[in-house]
Amino acid sequence: MNTAKSVSTARWGVLAFFVITILMNYLSQSVLFDGQTIGGVSDKYSTLITPAGYAFSIWGLIYLTLGAYVYYQTFQASPEYNIFDRIAPPLILNLIANSLWLVAFQSEYIALSALLMLVILATLIIITIQWVKDRALPTHLKVKVRIPFSLYLGWISVATIVNLSVLAKYTEWNVLGLSEPTWVVIMTTVGVALAVLILLATHDVVYPLVFVWAYIAIAVAQPESEHIRLAALGWAVVLLIIDAAYFIRQRQRKKVLA
Repeated sequence: MNTAKSVSTARWGVLAFFVITILMNYLSQSVLFDGQTIGGVSDKYSTLITPAGYAFSIWGLIYLTLGAYVYYQTFQASPEYNIFDRIAPPLILNLIANSLWLVAFQSEYIALSALLMLVILATLIIITIQWVKDRALPTHLKVKVRIPFSLYLGWISVATIVNLSVLAKYTEWNVLGLSEPTWVVIMTTVGVALAVLILLATHDVVYPLVFVWAYIAIAVAQPESEHIRLAALGWAVVLLIIDAAYFIRQRQRKKVLA
């Protein structure tokens, strides 16, 4: 276990900003920023690609696993594993952007919230690249500590699509003259392509499962729109099959190489 003296300033910074982020999320649910809650603004700018409300409960799992990671990198991870120090700066920026997004979205600064969402996404991509490149951390340990970021990146990937759709609706921007249902079908297809790309590039089987969760929730939220419901459910099934097949194949390859 680490001693306080062996923990870098960057890791302590991650701990501090994580606590601030949790506090900001609590305030966004229990205190009215600018006279309204996150849920109220989300309902106000609801789009056909917005998942059903229950889907957002995934934030609880994200913060729970991320909290476990923060505890580990601060109090248990060996100073020899400098991957935690390399990840700290983009993670701190991510947590700051996360907190600012809450204020921007609740205050209906939709364009600013979309920009902050892109910052959150970009920092998570940087973190993921660092995990993929790292060769020092034992594989069994890397799998465990990557799970929070797999969940986080997966949900933020979906949230970015939703946030940009909200921005399009807010600015009354008719993308290429497409109807909103057509836009939803296209964006869910893009999401599937992204999920498969990340799966193949990083061997991360958790990431696509977040899309499956989100797509089912999109279908639930659109009971009267058959095209969207069928597209979302269809892609969810396709992703689940691809992910399961990839997982089984990887397990078989490991057995052969063992």
